[in-house]
Amino acid sequence: MERVYNPDFQYTHKNPYHDKLEEFSQFVMRDNDCESWPGKWQKEVFANELEIVAEIGTGYGKFMMEYCQNHPNKNFVGMDYRFKRSFFLAKKLSSLGISNFRYLRGRGERLQYIFGESEVSEIFYFFPDPWPKKRHHKKRLFQQPFLEQAHKVLKPG
Repeated sequence: MERVYNPDFQYTHKNPYHDKLEEFSQFVMRDNDCESWPGKWQKEVFANELEIVAEIGTGYGKFMMEYCQNHPNKNFVGMDYRFKRSFFLAKKLSSLGISNFRYLRGRGERLQYIFGESEVSEIFYFFPDPWPKKRHHKKRLFQQPFLEQAHKVLKPG
């Protein structure tokens, strides 16, 4: 899991849903594409000055869709790593008729490569997999490297 935190990490896959996500390229960024914008989300991605909130592990998108509709004054960046689930969420998002969101098919462990320092106002992460066995602890997202990254990308306070 430590390799995911390295700057030279490359996404690899052979999943057909990766190509299917291209259909939603107006708001979906995949793999390394989502790491092209640290420090530029407001000006270049959203083209506004609204604050940015992020959700790691959007799942089927219930929270993301409701939040975006109820908070049109915020930019929302949702992300998940699962291909098929990402595709079906992208289909739902495409019918919302709003534009205050982007969706990333990427890894939450890559926060420092996705966002710039103090660029995000809030981070949501619901129902993390607990990985209860000791041999699985390395798979937990909430570990020191992730917490340091989250602290770095979050605005002070």
